[in-house]
Amino acid sequence: MIPNFYIVDTKRNIRRGGQPVGDDYKTLSGSGITKIVKLNTESEGSDQQALDIGMSVFLCPIPFIEQIITGPDEQKILAALDFIDDNTFIHCGSVARTLSKPDIKQPDDRGGNDRTGYLVARWRVKNGWSKFSAHLEALRFNFHWEELGLDKAWAEVKE
Repeated sequence: MIPNFYIVDTKRNIRRGGQPVGDDYKTLSGSGITKIVKLNTESEGSDQQALDIGMSVFLCPIPFIEQIITGPDEQKILAALDFIDDNTFIHCGSVARTLSKPDIKQPDDRGGNDRTGYLVARWRVKNGWSKFSAHLEALRFNFHWEELGLDKAWAEVKE
């Protein structure tokens, strides 16, 4: 089961969440997902299963140092935003975190919150939402705005 799973846009079939494991890619494929935006590093989790079943995977890793200190590379973020289209799943987190706490009550410990929330908020603004509304939605899905690198990058986003 994908942690912090959420349908971002029902009409366009855009979804978000933590690192998929096991049969999660098959489940996503069965729901029409054909594209993956991977925000975590390869050491946090592999998307080889997605590639094996014919999905397109866009690699846009936001390493810890970018998340916490420097902010993500803007050119990579813009490219990731351009890749997001109908039938896309956006994810982050790690296999270890997904598997370590299957019964956890606090979803912010499972992945798919901060880097995923940042990119979804950026996508929302690109598609006409106000920064304020996108920010509120990210908070609702356990985004930690105190992640200094992401917070710094968010402050620079123009509506």
